[in-house]
Amino acid sequence: MFSRKLKIVLTVSTISVIIAFLGLSVLLLLRSVWLLAVFLGFWVLTNIAGGVICAQCPFRSKKCVGVCQLYFMPLISKSLYRKDHYSERALALGAKLVGVFGTLYYLIGFVSAFLLYWNDLLLVVSILLVFFVVHLILSFLCLCPNCPNKHNCPMAKVSKAMGKQ
Repeated sequence: MFSRKLKIVLTVSTISVIIAFLGLSVLLLLRSVWLLAVFLGFWVLTNIAGGVICAQCPFRSKKCVGVCQLYFMPLISKSLYRKDHYSERALALGAKLVGVFGTLYYLIGFVSAFLLYWNDLLLVVSILLVFFVVHLILSFLCLCPNCPNKHNCPMAKVSKAMGKQ
């Protein structure tokens, strides 16, 4: 599906997001179980909302870049969203909800971590943020434009908006 170079980019992107997500989760757990619950709750909502997008992806049963990017929406799309095709309106709503919930879970996570660890672990939180930014840049600027389903996937609109076709 991807060239060797893109597989390396995918691997770096995946490792970056896993480090950012797990590091942030551990930091939140150390200070507030409630913040961790909100962070993970929005992550779950992101995945549920994104399932409608994955439900009609031709790669849902095959290798999926989304699974490597810390999303389980391709895995749950078959059980939650049984139809193979959904309206453009449903896809647009799913994409908007993924954007809102996805932004909220990382915003809540990083803002909370910065506030909680301003004095003692600010450098660690900043490094986790750098890992997350690396993941975003690699995903939207390198992986999305090369995905075989980029013409049908509403998430590819982010990549297009950033100037990558």
